[in-house]
Amino acid sequence: VFVTAAAADFPDVFVSGAAGNGTTDDEASLDAFIAAVSNQTDRAGTLQTGTYLTTNVNAPTAQSTIRGVGPNRSILKRDTDGVNVWDFGDVDYVTISDLSIEMEYAAAGVGHGISALGENLTFDRVEINDFGAPSGDGGSGILLYPAVAGTHRSGLRITNCKMVGNVTGTGDTFGYIMDATKHSFMYGNHVEAARNYSHELKDDAKYNAMFGLTAKSGGYIVGFGQQTAGDDGADYNVVAAVTGEAMDGGVFIDKGNYNVVTGVVFDGTSPPGYYGNQHGLKAPQRATSSLVC
Repeated sequence: VFVTAAAADFPDVFVSGAAGNGTTDDEASLDAFIAAVSNQTDRAGTLQTGTYLTTNVNAPTAQSTIRGVGPNRSILKRDTDGVNVWDFGDVDYVTISDLSIEMEYAAAGVGHGISALGENLTFDRVEINDFGAPSGDGGSGILLYPAVAGTHRSGLRITNCKMVGNVTGTGDTFGYIMDATKHSFMYGNHVEAARNYSHELKDDAKYNAMFGLTAKSGGYIVGFGQQTAGDDGADYNVVAAVTGEAMDGGVFIDKGNYNVVTGVVFDGTSPPGYYGNQHGLKAPQRATSSLVC
């Protein structure tokens, strides 16, 4: 039952008649909920139990908190291929917790569960499932990246989250991507069926801590990816206590220096075979100044 009331009175419920049944388009109601949260003094709201069908959701307001009542209870369900379910834009100080996003793998389209450009963002106990594509770029659960090339974002947290991809096709898939990130933390996360890197630091990422990470049935558990010309790679990062089941490899440092990697264990029995050779740590010539313990 959804209560209809003034948005300012009940920011923790859908005030505009959301169905929450997984088949009715709830995009307008979700946007109204985001607006109601933004109008509160504390900018906090709760997404009640339900499955909310949407193309995408409006960006939250800076310094807001949106929580569900638990993963697989408060669910956003994508109904259009090739879109990100939740684009934050360049907003700061947002916390999202205790909800799920169902990406609904289909025959076409790139998409991320959440994409954001801002700083001081926290994602805790969020589950994102069924992202992928038949070929090319397949998307990820969460993509965090800077609005301006050559800059960094700091204060990002992805904690206690779960990402499960769909590798029916051959599209690149990553559990989550932290691009050009500084002073950020990733811990307690689990990723399954990510064709490339389950947990990725990308481009010029520096001074980050990744620990207590697990993965299953994918490429590398952790990857330091590199795509931007002129960036010197991921430097001064720490990776500790990571493990994987049925993985192609442990940690892949594509480019970067002065990183510490310790406590990496993976079971290479029955790996998916996305990468030809299995390595506990793979670091090309351009990434030789990292320390492995």
